[in-house]
Amino acid sequence: MMLAKNFYNEVKPYELLLKSVAFNLTKSSADAEDLLQDTYFKACKSLSKYQEGTNLKAWLITIMKNTFINNYRKRKKEQETITKPGDIHDGMLHHGALEIEPGVRILLSETLKMAIESLKPEMRDTFMMYFEGYKYHEIAEQLDLPLGTVKSRIFLARKDLISFLQKNGIHHSSLAS
Repeated sequence: MMLAKNFYNEVKPYELLLKSVAFNLTKSSADAEDLLQDTYFKACKSLSKYQEGTNLKAWLITIMKNTFINNYRKRKKEQETITKPGDIHDGMLHHGALEIEPGVRILLSETLKMAIESLKPEMRDTFMMYFEGYKYHEIAEQLDLPLGTVKSRIFLARKDLISFLQKNGIHHSSLAS
């Protein structure tokens, strides 16, 4: 098993290639550097999953491509707009869909943080990966869990979050007005 202290020496020969792949994916020097750092971080964090004797270069490139795809999905999800007619009501059209008073926004943000922190760690980790844009099968693979366990944890986390928010006086209708 490769140790973290040997990691840099092992990946150093591939640095130029990885920079090139990162630039080809992102088309930006700054984004390429960020992607490279994310790749190194994830690879170092997942060293226990790397099997000695396998192709380290291919493993690193796979991590980089998956990271790029996940970041792309996350950005795309953040840019999506409301498209279902049921998601829009007159108040939102009049005041703007995202217009919330600053004081209310801070209160909602703090309450949501408390709600997430109240989750059991295994449920919180799974839910946050899903929230960040990972697909069920990607979460299952990264956490080494059965797919059904991932789906169950996300379902239960949502249920617990809704319950927590409702107990703290925040209901779906409160967020929409």
